[in-house]
Amino acid sequence: MGWRLEAVRQVRLLMGQGYRRFAAQHEIATQLGRTIDEMQEWERDLLRSPDYENDLLCSELAGEFLERLVAGHYTNIPQYKSFGSYKGVYNFERAANIAKARRQNSMTEIRTALKMSSRPSLLK
Repeated sequence: MGWRLEAVRQVRLLMGQGYRRFAAQHEIATQLGRTIDEMQEWERDLLRSPDYENDLLCSELAGEFLERLVAGHYTNIPQYKSFGSYKGVYNFERAANIAKARRQNSMTEIRTALKMSSRPSLLK
């Protein structure tokens, strides 16, 4: 689920930057060599979990406030508390972590990991 989550996070980051959902899915699916249907299925699967649902919400926040989150601390954003929290952690804190992690996982790494995870095992 980890690399699929990372792929859907990329979609949500773009949505936070103003892309419409379908355009963001198309962009990321194209970069990953996947289909839009796969992206939509992965997102539906992730949204079944409240933890992943919050993660994707925070990914959108990260996209919307990306420059400010990378340049400084999330508490410098006015009214960051008004965006809520989940399990005792401010959503903006999670968004800041996602924004910083975004730079660590390139689309090439995500594409390669997804290919490796979808290959059938030779040990069966």
